[in-house]
Amino acid sequence: STAVNLHAICACQHRQAQIRPLCFWGLTIHIFNCILTICLLSSIACSLCLLLHFQQVDEAPVWSELGHAYLAASQVQDAIAAYLRSNDSSRYLEVIEGCTAVGCYEDLVKYLLMVRKKIKEPKVDSELLYAYARINNLSEIDAFLHSSHQANLQSVGDR
Repeated sequence: STAVNLHAICACQHRQAQIRPLCFWGLTIHIFNCILTICLLSSIACSLCLLLHFQQVDEAPVWSELGHAYLAASQVQDAIAAYLRSNDSSRYLEVIEGCTAVGCYEDLVKYLLMVRKKIKEPKVDSELLYAYARINNLSEIDAFLHSSHQANLQSVGDR
């Protein structure tokens, strides 16, 4: 279906703008690369080594899919780097769970600061406060507590 649509677009565009064929083909190849990359990233059979090749397509949806693939493979630090690059906060619960399991709280802080700009949830604030405590960042804990937050201080303290 995608190939048919791209073929139809190519035929229509070629008739309308024969002056700029190279520009159009560059755009077509770019769109095709994005579609191909997302399809490959969605495939469970792909190895992550092959996926690294597709980082050349520097688009947010591609980085987001790469983050999903890394998260599914339990490579939480790489997943966070991909999510930060794509500015994707959609799977913050899975990222929190993965970071807690492997103990990479410094990366979790970076990710939760990005998530906090988009999502106002007590879970995000509580996990951010807990991550600050785990990495012993007392100055950030103090600044966080003096700012507006929705953290559940009792549950963070109990942990």
